[in-house]
Amino acid sequence: TAFLTGYKSSWIFSKMQNHNNQPGNAHGVRQAGTRLEDISTCLIERYRLALQYTVPGGRVLDMACGSGYGAFLLARDAEPAEVVAVDISQHAVRHGKQYFDHPRIQWLVSDVFEVDQHLAPGSFDAVFSFDTLERLENGTGFLEILSGLLKPGGTAIISAPNQDILPFDKNAFPGHAQHYTSRQFLRELRRHDLAVVRGFSQ
Repeated sequence: TAFLTGYKSSWIFSKMQNHNNQPGNAHGVRQAGTRLEDISTCLIERYRLALQYTVPGGRVLDMACGSGYGAFLLARDAEPAEVVAVDISQHAVRHGKQYFDHPRIQWLVSDVFEVDQHLAPGSFDAVFSFDTLERLENGTGFLEILSGLLKPGGTAIISAPNQDILPFDKNAFPGHAQHYTSRQFLRELRRHDLAVVRGFSQ
């Protein structure tokens, strides 16, 4: 298991097959461009990383998808059976439908804490969520929902600011609720049957 410290840390998780530690496998930054070329390169690169962990023919969840550019990139390049793109903002979802729609994308307006009312448990091969966890007071509840939606052996990638490098300050980060040290995050993951496979920094 590797964790690389940096401004943003992306964690790749594997859903446990069982409870014996045998690995089996909000609301983020808004980018309202109308083409992929309009989106910040650092944000696009997160989804290019996610492409490497998307199984062709699998089912993918993009949680707090924003304007939908990432869901489009996944649907176009990873060849999944379906990408479910979820955001609480009706405006964001409308923007995604208008500029980043794809036949493989299903759009859903939902709060991240209510999405499990719309989606079946254990129904996703991969779950991705960027720039979301740090904005939630109940990060533990969010991770529980993500874990519940993953199939055994499924993969999740989630980004979060590294508290060791970027200490939380509510004045400096008015939209954030908390940051995580590597130790805190690992503890939360294990609590929800998620095993860390790799860590990245950006």
